[in-house]
Order: sequence, then structure tokens, then C-alpha cells
Amino acid sequence: FELSGIDGRNATSSPRDGVRLLDAATLERSVVAGCVSRPSSALIQVWTADAALGDTTPRLDRVRVFGNRGRILRAQGSGIGRRIEIVGIQVHDNSGDGPPLEVGPLLEIRRVSARILSSTLARNELPSGQTALRLEPSSGNSMRVGNSIVFGNRSGGTVTFDAQVELDGDTGIGSTDFRIDRCLVSNWPGFPLAGIATSGADPLFLAPLGVDGVPGTVDDDYRLPTGSPGVDSGDNVRGGAGMDFDLDGAPRIADDPMTPDTGAGSGAIIDRGAYERQP
Repeated sequence: FELSGIDGRNATSSPRDGVRLLDAATLERSVVAGCVSRPSSALIQVWTADAALGDTTPRLDRVRVFGNRGRILRAQGSGIGRRIEIVGIQVHDNSGDGPPLEVGPLLEIRRVSARILSSTLARNELPSGQTALRLEPSSGNSMRVGNSIVFGNRSGGTVTFDAQVELDGDTGIGSTDFRIDRCLVSNWPGFPLAGIATSGADPLFLAPLGVDGVPGTVDDDYRLPTGSPGVDSGDNVRGGAGMDFDLDGAPRIADDPMTPDTGAGSGAIIDRGAYERQP
């Protein structure tokens, strides 16, 4: 599925989102590019149902999002048991504002349980005080980020930790309601945040500006080279249930013989981010 060239400011009635996912809907192997979200809305809106209704977990699976303006994703629910899963997505070179100015995070997940796995959020530009990923669980819900890269996002023109991730909610940031495990996050502060083997090491993306030298275009290359701290350093258990392929469609777990295995698991070790380095 491809959503491109949509300008949400032209919407005159509801719904005003580019894509709306309900209950157990999945947006899979898709592209969202060159769009503008409507203020107070999002290009991808997710509403979660009560877990008592059965398998009602909406899912984003290998979705590439680039060159857009405004809010990308808003996921929300109410009550314990509501959840969302985001696996293998790549969000790069988007702008967090669109005319008229929309101030807000690019991805906002509120009052649900969430798993964000094997994904890349990189080099997005945001207004001052805003963040690429905002996580706000309510009591009884949890947020888990694993095997992912959140790197080089800028708020007000500056790369800080706050430009990468904002943690909010009704529990302390050191509690197990938040987990950021085996990720690469710009300016990672460590304690008191909960996380195993997460660091601020540079993932060394191959060619973020692509061949044309212009950010936010289709040739931007966020794959990882041999020797990147993101290669063979993830956790196979956190790879994402049912995810056998990366954003390229290549096998999700592959060993790079030129890079030492520093991750967790037996056999070949999964990489961090949306792409798997192929031997």
C-alpha cells in the first residue's frame, strides 16, 4: 500500500487521517511519503479495542515513512489490555511541522501497551521542545522498545536525547513500565532509564542522503555497514513475533561474518533497526 501526496489540510469532514487502523487491522509492507497531516490529526491513526474481544492488536509491519510534514502516527486507547505492535518500520527525514504550524511528536502512543521492535527513526526535524517518539502508558500498561535505532533526530535544530524519546505517564521512568532494550539512541543517558545493552553509539548508516544528496527521498539508505554497532548485536527473542523478513524483504536474522556477535541468542544474531545486514 502506498499513501503519497495527501494534504490533510484539504479535509472538510471526518475522518481526517490518512489511514485509520481499528481493532486487529495491519498496515504491512507499505510506504507513506510526501504527505501533510491535518493539525490535531495524524497520517496514521490507530484505535485499539478491549483485549477481552479477542485478538485486537493493530499492527504496523515493515512500513517506510519519509518526506512527510506534521504528525505521523497517533495510537491511543483507554483501559488495561489495549495494545499496539510496531515492527520493522522506518521513519526518516520527516518534518514535525506543517502549515499551519502543528506542534507535536512524530509518533505518539498513549494509554495502551506497545511493542516497538526492529525499527529505525532517524534524522527527523522537529520544532523546539518536540520529540520523535512520545510514549505515555497508563497504569497497568507497558511500553517496550527493542532492537531499534532512534538516532539523529533534531528538535529546534539540535540533537538531544529529548529529541529522540519522551517518556511520560503515571509511573516513574525507572519502572518496568518502560523498557528500551538493545537499542541505539542518540545521547542515551542510561540510568535511571530501564534498558539492557542500550547505548548512544552511532549506527553508521550507509548513505542517509542517498545518491542525490537530498534528504527525504526514496534513495536515502539507512542500512548498516559491516562493523556497525547495530550489526549482530540485537536480541533474537525481541525480533518480533512472525517477522521473518526485514524492510528489504531479506531474511530477518543473518550473520555478518565480518562483525563480531555481541547480541543475545543462539546461532546468527539479529541486527538492530529495520534492516538486516546480509552476508
